[in-house]
Amino acid sequence: DTIPHYIFVKDLTSRYLLVNRAMSERFGVAAQHLVGRAPETLPMATASERAQFVAKDEEVWQGGQRVDNPRFQVTMPDGAVRTLRSVKMPLRDEQGRIVGLVGVAEDITEQQQAQEELRAQRRLLQAVFDAIPTWLFVKDRGSRFLMVNDTFARDVGRTPAQFRGMAHQQAPQGTADQRARIRQDDEAVMGTGQLVEHD
Repeated sequence: DTIPHYIFVKDLTSRYLLVNRAMSERFGVAAQHLVGRAPETLPMATASERAQFVAKDEEVWQGGQRVDNPRFQVTMPDGAVRTLRSVKMPLRDEQGRIVGLVGVAEDITEQQQAQEELRAQRRLLQAVFDAIPTWLFVKDRGSRFLMVNDTFARDVGRTPAQFRGMAHQQAPQGTADQRARIRQDDEAVMGTGQLVEHD
């Protein structure tokens, strides 16, 4: 009961045999009101969501293996929709027969929101980059390209996506000597934190 993730045990009819405190408190339903109830009578989740839960349960029983569900949504009793990920594993008796399953679920709603906000920021940055009609690029400390704008990529016959992760020495523009000088400039910027300019 001290673990923040949702932990549960189900029988072969998808009825809960055990739930931990975190799951009970998050769903706002006392554990005794969850244990023993048929999936369709549970006070949380929509009918379609509950059907998906049962489908994953059946995968565990039929395959006899762990089943991961990296992202799914659950509607809480208060109407809030949360994003979770789960792992379900078969529960076996002393003879090795599957008699149910053990599951662990983690609420990743805030993590997903943060990732989406980051993706939105990157899309905005890329849009700003692409609106500027001169060569623009971002590199990491190893001089690998993280992003370039459309003008840069188009002028050297590539797409921005093709540059992502490309090492500086693999870049198609310039001669080997020119790339070596650019690499020196990169190292100077990284080492001093100062602007490097060329006429």
